[in-house]
Amino acid sequence: MLAPMQGLTNAALRAYFIEQAAPDLVFTEFVRVHKQARKRIAKADLAEIAAHKAAVPLVVQLIGNSAEALAEAAARVQEAGCRHLNLNLGCPYGRMTTGATGGELLRDPAKLIELLTSLRQAIGGSFSVKCRAGYDDLQQIFQLLPQYE
Repeated sequence: MLAPMQGLTNAALRAYFIEQAAPDLVFTEFVRVHKQARKRIAKADLAEIAAHKAAVPLVVQLIGNSAEALAEAAARVQEAGCRHLNLNLGCPYGRMTTGATGGELLRDPAKLIELLTSLRQAIGGSFSVKCRAGYDDLQQIFQLLPQYE
């Protein structure tokens, strides 16, 4: 598996990794999902997803904080050919956490449940979560695990 890393797991690296290592699956870098309907997902991201023709499945990792926007984005990437989606709840990068996305969502379990429920209903294929053990407390994961089922 080639796990997602922002700024690294672009199409070129994924193709090279597929050729050299024959992984079971590869991930995109996180795909930003915006609240504004007219620019929900970048056209370049959708084009990259649609262009993936390798036999190795592509997992699209979404990052955002709006249940409605994430559900719509999930539908769009599935239309582009994606069969597995992943929600980023692990990114500690300041720009993501100040926007209440990535790891910052761990601080708001009610919002997190809303997002997970919405995505589970919108995703026809498989769904996974990239998650930190906690935001301020490594024991937080034990409170959150039941929400991921």
